Amino acid sequence: MKILVVDDVAFNRSFLKKALAKAGYDIYLAEDGIAALALIRQHDFPLIITDYMMPSMDGVGLYEQCQNLPKYKNMGVLLLPLFILMTATKDAKELKAMKQTSGFFDVFDAPLDMPELLKKIKQVETGEYLREEEVTTLNILVVDPFEETYKLTQSLVSSGKHQIKRAKTAEEAQDIFLADSQISLIICEFGLADTNGMELFERFKAIERFNDEGFVSKPDFVLITEPLDEGKVKVKDIQDSGLKDILIKPFPVEWLEEKIVTVYKRLSRAPKAERPESPKVLVVDDLGFNRAFLEKMVKRNGRETEVVTSGAEALTSIRNDPTIRLVIVDLMMPEMDGMELFKAATADDFKLSHPLPSFVLVTASNDFQKLEQAESLGFKEVFRKPVNSEKFKRCLNRLMPLSVPEAEVVKIDPAELDKPGEPRTSIGS
Repeated sequence: MKILVVDDVAFNRSFLKKALAKAGYDIYLAEDGIAALALIRQHDFPLIITDYMMPSMDGVGLYEQCQNLPKYKNMGVLLLPLFILMTATKDAKELKAMKQTSGFFDVFDAPLDMPELLKKIKQVETGEYLREEEVTTLNILVVDPFEETYKLTQSLVSSGKHQIKRAKTAEEAQDIFLADSQISLIICEFGLADTNGMELFERFKAIERFNDEGFVSKPDFVLITEPLDEGKVKVKDIQDSGLKDILIKPFPVEWLEEKIVTVYKRLSRAPKAERPESPKVLVVDDLGFNRAFLEKMVKRNGRETEVVTSGAEALTSIRNDPTIRLVIVDLMMPEMDGMELFKAATADDFKLSHPLPSFVLVTASNDFQKLEQAESLGFKEVFRKPVNSEKFKRCLNRLMPLSVPEAEVVKIDPAELDKPGEPRTSIGS
């Protein structure tokens, strides 16, 4: 695995190169952020280890500039290299703030803990850092066009352990929910630009995961609203729709905190539920980092995955698992490459009792004759690395669409709501 080390002190660069090369890594060196950017333009680094204090451009500046490079800017943050920051600060508060807010994969203070650094590097190499946490991690979706509710939720939840995603519109919220099967709580403002919170709740009711009581991660939905005009919109009408949690402004913060804690306890106690097997994407690659990256891309777009390391394993999975609907395979692999796998799976003597999945090829090759050959064989799509996240998403939607049926929605005009007034009692589940 390639690693870029950036430090203005020659001794530090030499020390890290020697230690990491001994561990088997391919080390590139840069004396400052400007030299590092030149190397990043030429090479793909899964990991960059950079000093904080450097002349011309410090480590934080390098991280920010890297995000704006053309090769990454339009492809989503998932394709960015991971950054480890090295700093000499002894201020515990400053160090903690760096770890929580900087976006760095990790932050190391002096003296450098080499065994711990090697452990972190191994996590990147194997893709272990991308693995999903167990159900004791809360994944919250806040639908809020003005940030008030989003910031309140952030103040109540540890962002270091739990994930909070924000959507400004109902359409954006629905896309996020479909792409993330781990969302366990939705906190939604009533007034949205493209609809209202009640209509969004009805849309979610049309999605299987939102309604199936057998799903441990079945999400709770909390509606936050200004005081209602009982002559036009009755609380009972909202409750009759199935929405049990309504917080009417102004409400004590403790009520929302209690709801978050209740959901967390439910997830912590619940055993993993039995559920019907969903259609899967099979990821085939001999390199751990590539496997983990593609797996994350697929999961991020709301599909189940299975991961294998070779063509032979892939053939076994395709033969035995009828839920595999799509195979994403790397071109260059030992023993059996991606095109050889496709030929074996489509051969007359490869008998299946279920339909053959579609195939997508991923490659770093510039051999256009080989790419044309792959398309003529029958691959549905050929991606050149680095994979464009938007193109990848469109491919998944075309080959494995997520079906969201139209729902009959209860329409409530936001204009029927009163302006903020006297406190009303909140309704809890």
